[in-house]
Parts: sequence; C-alpha cells; structure tokens
Amino acid sequence: VVGVGGGVAYSTLGGTHHAQEDIAVMSALPNMSVVAPCDPLETESATWTCSQLKGPVYLRLGKAGEPILTADALETFQFGKLRYLRKGKDVCILSYGPIMKIAMEIGKKIEEIGQTVSIISVHTLKPLDKEGIALALKTHPEVIVIEEHSQEGGLSAKTKQIAWESNAGCRLFTFSLKDSFLHTYGSQQDIWKAHGIDSRN
Repeated sequence: VVGVGGGVAYSTLGGTHHAQEDIAVMSALPNMSVVAPCDPLETESATWTCSQLKGPVYLRLGKAGEPILTADALETFQFGKLRYLRKGKDVCILSYGPIMKIAMEIGKKIEEIGQTVSIISVHTLKPLDKEGIALALKTHPEVIVIEEHSQEGGLSAKTKQIAWESNAGCRLFTFSLKDSFLHTYGSQQDIWKAHGIDSRN
C-alpha cells in the first residue's frame, strides 16, 4: 500500500487531504510493515526493499519535489535499522519522511553554536529498531524527535516508551503534529509552523 502525501504534504487542500494518523493506524495492523523514506534516494531504496518483502507493507511518501538529503549519508539503507546520516556526540535528532529537512536545518544550527549532532533517519517505523533507538538514547545527552505525525502512536510516543523501558538518562524533546485538526491555510511549512514545528524557533 503506497500512501502519497503523508502528513500534511497536501497542505492547501485542507484537512480532508491530511494524513496525520496513518502510521499509528497502519502500525496497529498485525504483520504490517511501515516504511517512510525521507528523500528521493531513500525512496528508491525503500521501494526496492519493500518489493522483496513477504507480507503487507505501507510505504509512506511525500508529495513531490523533496530535496535530496542522504547523498552523503554515513550508512546505507537497511530495512528495520536506524540509518545515521551524520554522527556527533552532543545531540541526536531522530526523524523520518520529508520533515527530515527541518531536522537537518536544526542540526546545522546546533553545530553553529559548537555542539556536534547525530542525525538519524528512522525510515522503518515497523518493525522499529528499538535497540538502535535505546543505544542512541544512551550515547547522547540530548535527543530530539521530529515527526510529521500525530503525537499519538508515532515515533515520539514509541521513543518515550523505549526511554522509559531502557531507563535512559538523556534529556528527550519531541515535536509532533498536534492532536487536533487545525484550521490553517498555507504551505506545508506553514502547517508545520502552526503545529509548533519550525527550524527558525
């Protein structure tokens, strides 16, 4: 199953065209795999991988025109595993899908103030690499989750659960779409900002 325009990609078409709960819904289905690549290169790898899997898959894509973000990634795409796009020691940012460009912008700003940043593509939401996330929580003093999905049942909620179960000692900040339908008109970036996700703040 291919979902095109995940999150609020079809921003100007309004709430009837937004999919801010799809990952939670699809993840609840037994045996369903959920994959959400962050750019055209990762989409190519994900599409090929999904075609080889046995069982149902939900492939969540953006709309069109997403920038290439993984050309210099440190690791290759592996289904079910976290993918480090860059590695640092001070802050770790977990994200997936087209909103990864916000994660990259925030990572750059953090580096400009003298801290090093790990940026991780969590492209496979189910099966989720819980061990990889637990290790990221353990090895970074600050962890940030940025996602274009409701705070209910998404990566933020799952990361909080892993942090609790692994007794993580890091500071954890999560940024998701609000659990509400906003009456905001504008671009995808405008909708993100209305939900409180903006690299400028």
